[in-house]
Amino acid sequence: MFENVSHQFYIYYTEKSTLKNVGIPEGGTVTDYKTVGGKLYIYWTSYLDKGILYSYTEKEGLKKESEIKIKADLGRLRHELLFYPSFDGTQIPIDVIYRDDMKFDGNNPLILYGYGGFRMILFPQFSSFFNLWALKGGIYAVVHLRGGGEYGDRWYKTGAGKNKNTTFRDFHYAMQFLIDKGYTSKEKLGIIGSSQGGLLTSVAVTRDADMIRSAIIGTPLTDMVNYTNIKSGKYWTADYGDPANEENLKNILTYSPYHNIKKTYYPDILIKGGVQDSLVGAIHAEKFAMKLKENNLSKDRDVYLYMDPDKGHSMWKNQEMLIEFFVKTLEFDYFKAE
Repeated sequence: MFENVSHQFYIYYTEKSTLKNVGIPEGGTVTDYKTVGGKLYIYWTSYLDKGILYSYTEKEGLKKESEIKIKADLGRLRHELLFYPSFDGTQIPIDVIYRDDMKFDGNNPLILYGYGGFRMILFPQFSSFFNLWALKGGIYAVVHLRGGGEYGDRWYKTGAGKNKNTTFRDFHYAMQFLIDKGYTSKEKLGIIGSSQGGLLTSVAVTRDADMIRSAIIGTPLTDMVNYTNIKSGKYWTADYGDPANEENLKNILTYSPYHNIKKTYYPDILIKGGVQDSLVGAIHAEKFAMKLKENNLSKDRDVYLYMDPDKGHSMWKNQEMLIEFFVKTLEFDYFKAE
């Protein structure tokens, strides 16, 4: 069962018609479970735990059997599940991970990740990429936007179709929350997302360029007027609406990133795509990068396009490139930090 954006594990006893929580820790994800010899085994992971095997019996309760050890001292990291009010007062959950000596003075390089679409749930999961960032003194945050599936069908529908702007407004309020609370500042905020998350971050840079220092946009949808005519786009009208419908088109034009580019001072932006992308199509990334570059008034911040000739719909290959981009643009002394 998924509660407060993490798993809880319940056993239903049919003879007693009772439900019992076995007591796995909050803030994690059950990736597998099975019963062997009358004992229940649960495999669990979290933002700070790569993998733990628990066993459970009614007599002995929950016991840790084994865990995956890593060299890094993750005991220094802290994880908070916070809630912030969006534009309509809805409380949006956001996970924040940082080092135990962090000062919330607005001077912290922070990477914000979001998705918000297709009923997808951002389960807590271990990431060497993000945890190393936090150990070096940065912060990373994962926001659970409407349009995802964290709180069921209603959560999804309030961020889909004619309500798609809700997803993007939730993300705006997440950025504002992190800045207002001193987790970061406009000069230290980086955002990242791929696929639907690439659309999300593309909308963010066209709407909130002055709030963001840098952005990594992976395999994005950007031309929402024509998305149904490109690759697999025709199957996604439930999430975005069909632009062939006049009312849908009006709504789509309010957020379609390609159609909302204007001459302004954009942050540093890395757009990463795959030439072999058969799902979204490479054209979205290519045309968006070109138009952004033509309209960027910034002298010291640029738009970069990296198209992997051998990859498809994947952004997370070559993670060194992603780290180096954020280290440079967020002015993070990453390689010297303790």
